[in-house]
Amino acid sequence: MRLHSFKYLWKTILAVGVSLSVFSGKSAFAQTEVLFIGNSYTSAHSLVNMIENVATSAGYSLNCVPQVVPGATLAQHAQSAATYAAIQSKIWDYVVLQPQSQETTMPMNVFSANTFPVAEQLMDSIRTMSKCARPVLYQTWARKYGDTQNCASNPPVCTFSGMDSLLNVRFRMMADSLKTVLSPVSVVRNKVVELDSTIELYALDGSHPNTAGVYATACTFFTLITGADPTLITFNHTVDTLVANTIRQAAKLVVYDSLSFWNYYDFPKPQSSFSLADSACSKSNLLDLITNSSTTGHSNQTPYSYLWSVDSGGITNTYSDSIPAHILVNNSKNVSIQNISLTVTNVHGCDSTFAKSIVVLPDAHAKFDTTGPITSKAPLTIDTSIVKAVHTVGNGQYLWFIDSIGTVVYQETGINNLSYTIQSGNSTFILGLIVESAWNCENDSVFLEFTTNDIGVTEPISRPVIDHPVDLIDYWPPSLLSVEVRSMNGQVIWNSQGDFNALPHLKNGCYYMSLFWDNNAVTRNKFIQID
Repeated sequence: MRLHSFKYLWKTILAVGVSLSVFSGKSAFAQTEVLFIGNSYTSAHSLVNMIENVATSAGYSLNCVPQVVPGATLAQHAQSAATYAAIQSKIWDYVVLQPQSQETTMPMNVFSANTFPVAEQLMDSIRTMSKCARPVLYQTWARKYGDTQNCASNPPVCTFSGMDSLLNVRFRMMADSLKTVLSPVSVVRNKVVELDSTIELYALDGSHPNTAGVYATACTFFTLITGADPTLITFNHTVDTLVANTIRQAAKLVVYDSLSFWNYYDFPKPQSSFSLADSACSKSNLLDLITNSSTTGHSNQTPYSYLWSVDSGGITNTYSDSIPAHILVNNSKNVSIQNISLTVTNVHGCDSTFAKSIVVLPDAHAKFDTTGPITSKAPLTIDTSIVKAVHTVGNGQYLWFIDSIGTVVYQETGINNLSYTIQSGNSTFILGLIVESAWNCENDSVFLEFTTNDIGVTEPISRPVIDHPVDLIDYWPPSLLSVEVRSMNGQVIWNSQGDFNALPHLKNGCYYMSLFWDNNAVTRNKFIQID
């Protein structure tokens, strides 16, 4: 048993209130990333910004990015290097494809030869270039008075109802054939008018949306992207409150109440997440601090893997368990910040990363500014002119005590309050310092031996740490008369009675050894420990 094991010896006599400073760890959740490929039906009234705002008001975070070319058809996007660059620019959660408003209602031979194959080509490119993205088909609406430009060659589109009916058929066919999600903006718009025929959704040209029309589009996409109830939205933009409420209700009735009808599905992209305390003591195990709340999609049935990264001051450790069995270590005298991240990857190669930092608090550190043992002639005053405690940031309460053969003869608290006078000679005292952690972490202790005599002997007396009692012989002066060994409570265990070789087999522990010479006139005590 080594001396440092005494750090808990006097813990029961410590009574101190310690407050824990609060450290805020950073956390980061990736936004849901959405790319919109389209034309003016996507850019009108900053649709992407409106989607972000309605999502934020409902407690969701979306980052919507437009790749827009005014008046562009699907074929123009399919030939655009900028469109493919946008698809490859990051890992998207969703990629929305908006056809030109008239091309999906062209005669069947034109649609089959031009529109559908190009839509298929773009969907395949999205799945290849951004394999973790969920493709979404943006169902545009019929023009207010039908398609007057193409009415002569394509009579079904001459009226609103004819064009609307053809849009529903074509978009449903494309979505089912291409196995993609369908965003039924036109259906939501029709439901809005059904609920309140006074609401106007068109701009003056009878084609593009006004602000209320864009708001209807935003509520539709919010519901389809998040799978959340649009009545949670509180952001109205500049739309009248009653109108905004009606639009949200229409989105709920059409989209939220029938998500599966629009090919909405639980996408297999994982979502990394875990909870972690803001701070912990050194030697804490992350197994006891982390709760892994990650999801992997498809009711968590999709195979996946974990990769934890723990950065401890430039040294990075990685783990593949659901929770890492990592011991947080802070051997410094200051707080340290360690960064922890979790990447969850599924069999499709889709991944998600969540990161948080934790403050690792140091243990208390007990240290004197001098070394011992110290031998002096009595009387001897032990105070901070002789020995001081070294303060570190992890130290809270200081408790001094002086022990004389197993009896505490002095006790005081405070870093600078030490003062005790040893009056008699031929005595050995142990000065102990217990330091309690400032943050309820591990305490520490340190000890120093003082020996007094009446003849002014000032040479240092070492404190042996030995493996067997026989080793004590090496510490006995030649003029030694007798030796006595006592337990820490003062009980005599053995007396040499002139036979220094008859040492008993002492158990591991700490003892006092008294040395007698000069006809018992002088006594010197040693504090020993046996391992």
